[in-house]
Amino acid sequence: MRYALAIALMLTLSFGLITESFRYQSTAQIWEDDYDLLFDPARIPQIEGSRVWTGLANLVTGTEEGFSNASQPYLLIGGVTNYNTFFPAGVYDRSVSKTPLNTGLLDPTGNEIYGEGSVETINWQLDPTNGDPIYREVTNESVIAFDRHAYANYYVALGMQMNTMRFGLGYMHRDHTRTFTDPNNNYDYEYFEEDIEDDSLEYSETAVYSGDEINSSSENDFILSGWLDKEQMAIGADFRYDMLSNNEEAFITGAEEVYTGPDDPDAPYMLTDNLDSLTLPESGSRMALNVKVFYDWNDNAQGRFYGGYFMKSTSYDAGATENMLETVDYHGYDDGDPDMYTTTDFTSSYYTGDFKYNGFRLGTKQLFEVSENFRFGFGFFVTMTSVNDSVNRFDSTYTHIDSTDGDTLVNNSYEQYSVATERWAMVTDGSVNTFNIPVGMEFNLAKSVVLRLGVNHTITMNDLTTNYVLEAWDPEYTYYENNDTSYSWEFYQSPSERPENTSENDVQKISSTSYSYGIGWKVTDNLQLDFMNFSELTDLGDWRLSATLHFD
Repeated sequence: MRYALAIALMLTLSFGLITESFRYQSTAQIWEDDYDLLFDPARIPQIEGSRVWTGLANLVTGTEEGFSNASQPYLLIGGVTNYNTFFPAGVYDRSVSKTPLNTGLLDPTGNEIYGEGSVETINWQLDPTNGDPIYREVTNESVIAFDRHAYANYYVALGMQMNTMRFGLGYMHRDHTRTFTDPNNNYDYEYFEEDIEDDSLEYSETAVYSGDEINSSSENDFILSGWLDKEQMAIGADFRYDMLSNNEEAFITGAEEVYTGPDDPDAPYMLTDNLDSLTLPESGSRMALNVKVFYDWNDNAQGRFYGGYFMKSTSYDAGATENMLETVDYHGYDDGDPDMYTTTDFTSSYYTGDFKYNGFRLGTKQLFEVSENFRFGFGFFVTMTSVNDSVNRFDSTYTHIDSTDGDTLVNNSYEQYSVATERWAMVTDGSVNTFNIPVGMEFNLAKSVVLRLGVNHTITMNDLTTNYVLEAWDPEYTYYENNDTSYSWEFYQSPSERPENTSENDVQKISSTSYSYGIGWKVTDNLQLDFMNFSELTDLGDWRLSATLHFD
């Protein structure tokens, strides 16, 4: 479903800034409102008068609940007006949300702790004769867990009316940064055992890990559109070009200490340092060319016909790497002699590759105003997409062990080096085909109140093949050097251990049906209210509200 989702997102501009009105959403994308015309700039002249959108318009995520009595973490302002033959329009929004996640900790009453928390647990061992504490085990845990999203989006456009022709230019900029603070990577842990009678520590271990996973995306979209109006039809076309960039990065550090006898300098102990880093920068472009014909069958019926070609191509930028480093220092004693070693494990992966898809979309909508109080429409769309991804990953592993032993036996002290590399090519080819059948209708319950219903049936058929091909392989090479340098040797993995090429097929057919509904209320000539998600009539907290101001 990864490709189906990516293609669905490509076919809309809905990332951060919502580009669909509540009317459009409620009727399964059949019946448009003024707001929907903004994003085809040459259709802006069809908006009568002026419009103003604020935070009440609910156009940042589309899911804000207007009656929930909670503050909304965003700013939104937008509008459209006209100056003779020119129709400027724009929308700006900025939002930040920080969601606390389950830390995995429980408070003293057994409730889960979200976001950030600390818990101390003490197990006492008491003297059976007098009840005094003689031993205790203490655990201290602190965890941080958040999911933060920050959006900054704006859209500006200019429509122009020239007799029977309309033209428009639009530009949209979108930024999104997700900062994921994983509780598995952000915690402090301490455990120790204490002999209270002897006033000594018997055992202790600690661990400290920190670091965020950050995904940042940026898009710059340019839109050029034009329409020609005739007596019974309008013919339109638009071209869209998007510049894309994305980067996944993470820098996770960790340190662990284990002391079997913290108060005994000769007791064994182990120190571990970890570093995981990830940088996957990606950039490219996306283009789409669309042609539309709106034909009036009569005064109460219109047929809309759509055809379009789209493509997207991105690739990894230089420096796409993933690294993992672990260093372990162990100090112990064997029969009174020091037994020490240091192990360094380093794994690195370098990525290059291209991600491409292209295809076309054909469809139609048939709209009928059956009566003054009833409107009905249906459609059919088919999207045919070809996918081609080609990724190369170069993996290398390095291990170094430096062992020092106080024994006088030859070869008990040595250094060991191990190296292995392999290069993989992962190629995905195939197609994703989607069929949509939307149906939407509106009923006027009163002169100023309309009920909206929509249903959309979708069939998605995937036929994708992914091949994993081992292009190069250097088997593990190990080299030993003894302390007295008297001899060393090297050996290789057996050729039979060479990883095998594999192939994976994804052939499936997925059917789904989504339902939508809403109410529109024209309060006055200057205010339109639209509602969604009002199944609980007695609980306004879940209702979604959109308000638009009209000025003539």
